[in-house]
Amino acid sequence: MKKSIKVILIILVILLGIIIIDTIQSKVFNNRPIIRIRKNLDGGIIDYIDYGILVRSYCLVNSERKTVFNWEKYSMIESLKQENNSSNNKLQEEYKKYSKTIDGVILELNIPNEWNYEEILPKKDSKPTVEGLELNNYKFALKIYKNSKEKNVILYVRNSPIGVCGTGLVTKDIELNNGENASADYYDGSKIWSFISFSKSNIMIFISNNGLEESQANEVLDFFKTINIDTYTKIKDANLKADGIDTKTLIRFNNILYGESGCLIDYRGGTEPIGKITKLVDSIYVPKYNNETNTKKILNALVYESTENAVILEYENVARLFEKIEEK
Repeated sequence: MKKSIKVILIILVILLGIIIIDTIQSKVFNNRPIIRIRKNLDGGIIDYIDYGILVRSYCLVNSERKTVFNWEKYSMIESLKQENNSSNNKLQEEYKKYSKTIDGVILELNIPNEWNYEEILPKKDSKPTVEGLELNNYKFALKIYKNSKEKNVILYVRNSPIGVCGTGLVTKDIELNNGENASADYYDGSKIWSFISFSKSNIMIFISNNGLEESQANEVLDFFKTINIDTYTKIKDANLKADGIDTKTLIRFNNILYGESGCLIDYRGGTEPIGKITKLVDSIYVPKYNNETNTKKILNALVYESTENAVILEYENVARLFEKIEEK
């Protein structure tokens, strides 16, 4: 009898040891438990969950994994939301988001908080030059500086392309955060760049270094990797397919382009609005972003009952039907 009890105790100790070792390797090294039951999930960001004796392990569709104790209250989705919010908050603390649209060109850039900027419009009689290059042929410029306005970089949106050449010129490629490429130009073996151009993204955009020393020039080079350059399409250049729909009065909602049909709606649905038109682009362009219009009177219009083919907007105290426009 005593021998059988001893055998049982030995077996229990071995099982307990296996459970402890399995739990430690799962939790400490964020692995799945060896002793487990798997629950596959269809759809969503979680591929499956491995349930162990003391732990459970979440595996995302991108193979990312998180292992927690069974008695812990944990939501993978909520955790990801918190991580994203934390990352966004940190980004907002360190950077200010700059955005500008100039004649259909959209500029977006994260500028560190310790750097300053000011927008510059061209003066008719001035001809600013940088190292012999005449740069007065621009429609917009953005000056960025840290400690001194006199030592800065200027981003130009030009009316025509500019060419950079000369003896001792070395050009180095820069990979931007969005996967696009830019070029930095260095002269005579200098470690400090003189110009940055975006020939593939937009040949009209050009950045000059005006007196920054190496450390600040490298800072600028680093945060300019966050730049995004995009463009709006002009209505006259867009291949819009619409029968009986106004292709000049447009909105974009839920990633669908709609045009005014001319139909007034006796709308008495009594439902709450599902959205609002909050962005305005010039009337010659096709709206690019959600909740955007190219018609000033539609700005701040309320959106009701959106479907793939139609949406109801209320503005000027009237409900109007907008219908889907095909973009070729």
